[in-house]
Amino acid sequence: MVFNSLTFLCIFLPVVLALYYLLPTLRIRNILLIAVSLLFYAYGEPVYVLLMIASIIRNDNGFLPLRWLSILVCWWYLSIWI
Repeated sequence: MVFNSLTFLCIFLPVVLALYYLLPTLRIRNILLIAVSLLFYAYGEPVYVLLMIASIIRNDNGFLPLRWLSILVCWWYLSIWI
């Protein structure tokens, strides 16, 4: 799915926007955006979902114990594709 496809414009985007504005708190809205972003990218290329999850963990300060694991996953993906 690409950003200018009918599936995205007529189904995915309106559903996500409706859910986003119906949710009460910013924290829940952010969780929704992370989940639908992973869903969007998994629809197009599921191979990179693990890389995105590792990147999310790496960039979030709340998951410090998992930081090294996410660095290893990112390094592994880069070593495969380079």
